[in-house]
Amino acid sequence: MFNGALERIAQSRYAIEQGDQSSKGIFINKAIGIITGLSNSLNMEAGGEIAKNLSNLYDFMLRRISEANLNNDVQALDDVAAVLRDIKEAWDAIPADKHHLTAHEENR
Repeated sequence: MFNGALERIAQSRYAIEQGDQSSKGIFINKAIGIITGLSNSLNMEAGGEIAKNLSNLYDFMLRRISEANLNNDVQALDDVAAVLRDIKEAWDAIPADKHHLTAHEENR
């Protein structure tokens, strides 16, 4: 999902640079959908402080994407891409066989 969001952000940025409002809207909506999906997948009870911090980051990204959409602001999209890359790097550092576990399950 992170790669998909990063691709949609890059496509949105390119559409803004090209003045292609139609494509910008399509790609921004897809990016919003992916980030909303990531946010909705958080288990706030089991995830504790990490889930809360991720939720705040996802909210920040959604606000910045909305600003980019309203103002044709490529810097806002660059900000979102930077945060997404950081989260993706952290996720990729976790062994794949642990991705499905919550903090609660690991502590059993």
